[in-house]
Amino acid sequence: MSTVLLGADWSTGRWQAGAALSHSWGSGGYAGEGDNDVDGSISAAMLGLFPYGRYALTPRLGIWALGGYGWGNLTLKPQGDDGEELNTTTNLVMGAVGLEGVVLDGGAAGLSLTTTADALVVETASAETTGLKGSAATVSRLRLGLEATRPAPLANGASLLPSLEVGIRQDGGDAETGYGVEVGAGLVWKDPQRGIRGEVQGRSLVTHTEEEFRQQGLALSFAWEPSPDKRGPSLSMGHTMGASASGGMDALLQPVVLEGLAAPGGNGQQFEAELAYGFPFYDDRLTITPGMTLALSPDSRTYGLLWSLAPYSQQEQEQEQPWEVSLEAQRRESALPDTPVDHSVGLNFSLAGGAVDVVKASVLGIALAVVSSFLF
Repeated sequence: MSTVLLGADWSTGRWQAGAALSHSWGSGGYAGEGDNDVDGSISAAMLGLFPYGRYALTPRLGIWALGGYGWGNLTLKPQGDDGEELNTTTNLVMGAVGLEGVVLDGGAAGLSLTTTADALVVETASAETTGLKGSAATVSRLRLGLEATRPAPLANGASLLPSLEVGIRQDGGDAETGYGVEVGAGLVWKDPQRGIRGEVQGRSLVTHTEEEFRQQGLALSFAWEPSPDKRGPSLSMGHTMGASASGGMDALLQPVVLEGLAAPGGNGQQFEAELAYGFPFYDDRLTITPGMTLALSPDSRTYGLLWSLAPYSQQEQEQEQPWEVSLEAQRRESALPDTPVDHSVGLNFSLAGGAVDVVKASVLGIALAVVSSFLF
């Protein structure tokens, strides 16, 4: 499946409004069972329009809404010379609303509370045609998340940031269904004078509709970047065990993915490291950063070379660059026998902007629901 997405929005004061136009197409196959042993191929394409809006209740808390309609076609082609190609139309209708942001701001030394709450409904249908019955599918999702943090200042500008998160998710309809509650906790230690950051994150699925379904995860990470202007050496390392434990409420509220845990010998453990060095470039106006990456797990090894370009400024480490271009090449070797080596190249261009994050998260939720409805 492939998707091209083009969006534009306008904002003023507390309001933001925009629309995204998407074009998705994909192909696959099916196999018959029993008396119906005919195999075949399937392909689909859809064009969709998704208007959205957001209103800021406070500078850090806002409500948003997103709708959409999509239309396209679906083609089935049985194998063999006598196989007749079947064509029909398909459409999609969706709507989502949510609340996201900081409900209590405790500042540098007080208790802060952040919440995420949203509801999503997606319906897809295909029309009946000669030799093919019509079909319809509905996917719904309700999510509620709450995160509490309270910084603890230490000597020489260092600090500790403990956090506690709770996420509740209810899925319904014709795809994945169920109700679950997850909790997560973390501790971040930062020493800006030395450019050091250490973090430990854990999560656990405490209850689920399926009584035998339980999941835990633990993540440890360490980063060293002594220069705040991102010049010079930098090193980051991380080790995860079990399910993904990083990402805060975003990780707690996403669908559960078990492919990594179910792989032969893959108990969810993975070690990752990145070493890079920033050099001045273009008359000291830009910073060019080459680097190397390494990822090791029981079922694979991944090696990578990366390169990034960004404007030079003496800002703090945690502030976003106004723009950045990055290129990464990877080689992945599987531990499974007779598995070919995989090579990939990725190009990414990013612009800083806080308002885009809400829309991006919403569109991601839509994409997950749409894919699930088509698959099931």
